[in-house]
Order: sequence, then structure tokens, then C-alpha cells
Amino acid sequence: VVPLDPRVTVIEVTPRTVQVTLDASIERVVPVVVDRGNPPAELDLGETAVDPATVTISGPASAVNRVDHVTATVTVDPSGLDVDREVEPQPVDASGQALADVDVEPATVRVTIPVFIDRQSRTVPVNPVLNGTPAPGFRIAAVEVAPQTVLVQGDADQLRELVVADTGPVQV
Repeated sequence: VVPLDPRVTVIEVTPRTVQVTLDASIERVVPVVVDRGNPPAELDLGETAVDPATVTISGPASAVNRVDHVTATVTVDPSGLDVDREVEPQPVDASGQALADVDVEPATVRVTIPVFIDRQSRTVPVNPVLNGTPAPGFRIAAVEVAPQTVLVQGDADQLRELVVADTGPVQV
């Protein structure tokens, strides 16, 4: 042992040796699992979406190899508001125990869950939205839409006023 300060003299070092264990640094891709907790029974939840669906974990091999997946925990509000938030995923092992000493990239994931109070569905026609005009000498001979109708879902009050499903703008 060599002192950093020249005015210090090392007389004795205890312990004389130190055991050091090295662990390789590795990374792995694991799935993101959303934990919605116990949402209120009166709410009807739509399909849960998470972006990205997988994350890269990195760290000591002994810790990374224990990770089964990462959990993104969200709470569904009893007010019926849709869930759309950034969440920090937590690495967990196969039994669901949280693990430390592991880095997660990206550090957050976006979880979206449509929440319905009075879910209904209805079939509506598809309405193509055209932008622009044809070049000189050309004209639009016909507009075909496939499928011609779509099934939409939402709260009854949202669907009441919906008469068509517009497409995204199609540039002519």
C-alpha cells in the first residue's frame, strides 16, 4: 500500500490480502410486462399497449441472468380516464422479486390503456379524406375504400356522435 500523502507512513496493512471476484458485464433483451394492479370493477379496460415492448438490461452477468422480465406498474384511476403515461420499468426475477444492480435502457416505457365506463361498439362507414387536387390533365376517376366499414369501440356518449370513420389524409 502506498500512501497518497507523503507525510503519511504506512506501518501495517490489515488484512494483508483481499479477495476480489470479477463478474463479466453483459446485456440482454427482455420483455416488458404491464402490471395494472386491481382496477375498479365498474371500469372496462381495453387492450394494454406498451412501447417499446422489450428493453435492454445490462450489468453484472450474475444479476442480469436472474432477470426474467421488467415490470411497468400503472394504476387505473376510478374516474375512468384513459391511461397514457411514461413508467420506469423494474427488473424482476421469475418469482416476481425486484432486482437491483441492473441498468434498463430505455429508462422509461409508455403504457396506454383505454378505459371505458359504458363500452359499446358500432359499425361505421370509412370516409376517405383526400387532400390536394390532381395535376393538370388528370382527374380522379374513382375512390375505393377497403374495408368499407370498421367496428369501433368507445363509451356510449363518444359513439353517439360518431357517424363515419375518417381515414388519415391521402395526398392526391
